Amino acid sequence: MPIPTTPITSTSADVPSRSTGTASRWIAQARIGATPARITVVALAGVFFLALMLHALSGTIWLAEWDVTNWFVDHRTPRLTTWATDLSTITEPVGVLVIALVVGGAISLRQRSWLPVAVAMAVTFLSAVAIGGLKVIIGRPRPPVSLHLVSESDYGFPSGHSLGTMTVFLTLAWLTTRAVRGAGRALAFGVALVVSLLVGAARIYLGVHWFTDVLAGWAVAAVLLSGLVVLVPRPGQRPQTSPDLDSVTASA
Repeated sequence: MPIPTTPITSTSADVPSRSTGTASRWIAQARIGATPARITVVALAGVFFLALMLHALSGTIWLAEWDVTNWFVDHRTPRLTTWATDLSTITEPVGVLVIALVVGGAISLRQRSWLPVAVAMAVTFLSAVAIGGLKVIIGRPRPPVSLHLVSESDYGFPSGHSLGTMTVFLTLAWLTTRAVRGAGRALAFGVALVVSLLVGAARIYLGVHWFTDVLAGWAVAAVLLSGLVVLVPRPGQRPQTSPDLDSVTASA
């Protein structure tokens, strides 16, 4: 005699959603990427930025800040001024956005994946938000206008050029290392780092930032870059979540 059977149905409450599976994979990737070295970098950069921020909020100017600024002013030449002005213009927000889009797009085409260009755009956006928010919150004035070689009207802390170029250019270098091998990797990081350092120096030379503004921008960039490396998986890497969750998500 056949035994009657009742179909087993599941409701949305019984099966985790795809968004749950996606979130669990991001958490799993963070666990993989959060090495002690990277956590240490984030902690040190965060503490360093906090110290600089407290100094900026105090409204005082260190003697060392005047000394560094005066050294750059004393070594100004027409050729250096042209070079610093051009470099500063190229690395304005619009210029950085175009560079991120072009380089990120080229890497995406090489890897046949949308991830590189998406990461490049996301980092560019996040750095812009960080720059605008921190400048307004901290509200530190720039050096005296009499020292300026270019026109700037907003607040000076942190240096937006320094934060933006180091974050975006090193991100692009990191993405490049995932697409090339050998000496190309060292070259990508070398070029990105040198350009970032030159941009910071140019902003001090032009008289629109104290050197602590530049250091603060680099510190925030270090935090953002460390978070990027932690959260974005390597090519071909798939963070493993719990077997039950994966199997249920795949069958949903």
